[in-house]
Amino acid sequence: ILKIKNLRVFIIAFIFICIFYFINNSLQTPIISSEMIEEKMTHERGKALSSIFHLLEQSSWMGGYGFGFIEYYYSAHWLDIMGLGKGAGMVFNSYLDIWLSVSYVGLFYHFVLLHISMSRKYYFTMIIPLFYFIFANTNPVVGDEYYYLFLGISYGLIQERNTAKN
Repeated sequence: ILKIKNLRVFIIAFIFICIFYFINNSLQTPIISSEMIEEKMTHERGKALSSIFHLLEQSSWMGGYGFGFIEYYYSAHWLDIMGLGKGAGMVFNSYLDIWLSVSYVGLFYHFVLLHISMSRKYYFTMIIPLFYFIFANTNPVVGDEYYYLFLGISYGLIQERNTAKN
């Protein structure tokens, strides 16, 4: 059973998606088209996703190839994937990148960092970790030092406020 608040969020999201769909289809050159999606699936993220799953399958779904493997592998094996190769040390998804590089240990560490830096008591400690949790699905932000800086600030704010109350 959905609560009224959750139902409102669902309805607002559904309306937003419908509006975007109608606006997108009414444009002369749509923002999202079937040709663009096919291009991304054959030469960009779709092809990268299938090659990542192939690498994970080769490692019995453990990953753990090591840091720097992604740049080495995609520059040594010409796979014609836009955005990967020499100079690109990360894939498009931070969770897949960590899984491929450092196995389950890295994923566990990543989720522990998110857990300890999130609190629903304060706006900053709720929004920043949630933003990074969602944004990491589309962009490899986990490798960036700002990710750890903001999670550290969020954790410090939680600790400072908890000790101020005691």
